[in-house]
Amino acid sequence: MKKFISITLTTVMLLVLFYGFVGAQSSEVIEYSGKPMTITIATHSNNQDIKTVSAFKMKEELETRSNGKITVEVYPSSQLLNQSEMVEGIPNGSADIGITGLGQWSGVVPEVVILGSMGVFDTEEHYWRACEGEGGLFDYLAELFDQNADTQVMTFLYCGSSDCLLSKNKQIKMPEDMQGLKFRAPNIAMGSAVEALGATPISMPLSDVYSALQTGMVEGTWANITTVIDFSLTELAPYLTRLPLAYSDAYGIVIGNMTWNSWPEELQIMVKDISKDLYKYAFEYIRETVEDKWQKCDEDPNLNVYYVADEDVPAFAKLIGPRHLEIIKDAVSEESYKHMLELVDQFQ
Repeated sequence: MKKFISITLTTVMLLVLFYGFVGAQSSEVIEYSGKPMTITIATHSNNQDIKTVSAFKMKEELETRSNGKITVEVYPSSQLLNQSEMVEGIPNGSADIGITGLGQWSGVVPEVVILGSMGVFDTEEHYWRACEGEGGLFDYLAELFDQNADTQVMTFLYCGSSDCLLSKNKQIKMPEDMQGLKFRAPNIAMGSAVEALGATPISMPLSDVYSALQTGMVEGTWANITTVIDFSLTELAPYLTRLPLAYSDAYGIVIGNMTWNSWPEELQIMVKDISKDLYKYAFEYIRETVEDKWQKCDEDPNLNVYYVADEDVPAFAKLIGPRHLEIIKDAVSEESYKHMLELVDQFQ
């Protein structure tokens, strides 16, 4: 446990050094001199979620840097567009900016599935090198969103990862502990991972998981720790296992090409610059929040928390990795699949 905390703190410190401190002046601050305008930002999450927190941060920065010439209206909790409506609503200008999950664009950009894959990358450091490196996965996916989804991705926002295996009746320490369990999985990739470990994946809305745990319809769920706590799932399932195998999910700050091309260059530069700052901010915000929640679970005498040891993680990756590679291969063109694996190898 102490080893895990030490490693985590070191990772956070390295991230801070790499990205710089949040709130430090941006490398290129552009003051808006154009005509007054209103910009709308849509999220599907509540005000406490990092996506909506980031939306209000962007509002503050845009209004400040424009000396009030730009007014920003934030519509959280699907007030303007829900998650699925973003796919058409962002390109057609129903909202100027969306801060949302990118998985719903998989119909036109199926390559995005690689961001939530498990067992494909050797370590978390390998994952971020492959994503953030020049010409890496983030750059490649941004090109595909531009070409195929008529959408600009300002940044691939870090909103946490699904690192918690929550179980009602037993502690999950090794893959064999999942055998025969009924586990809620939120998507195809997670369902495939659950199945690879010998459990039965059951798809259902997150809002139904609490009652499903009560009735025995499911015996656990694979989710992020914030979701587990916010939905009070530990009231029914006291066994938590932290498995550092999913490093990030696909989220982003997106703008439709029609909107983007209508903006003056100085506004485009400003939005790009603010988005970079929000990328840094999200890392620190999520890491701090996640570590705080895990620590509170550690201190709760009613909960049983287990951290999968570094040497045991490959046992999970060995089973899940091939399944996730198959999902990616089936979803994308042969050329795209080959290119992404080349990037994974290049930044190893």
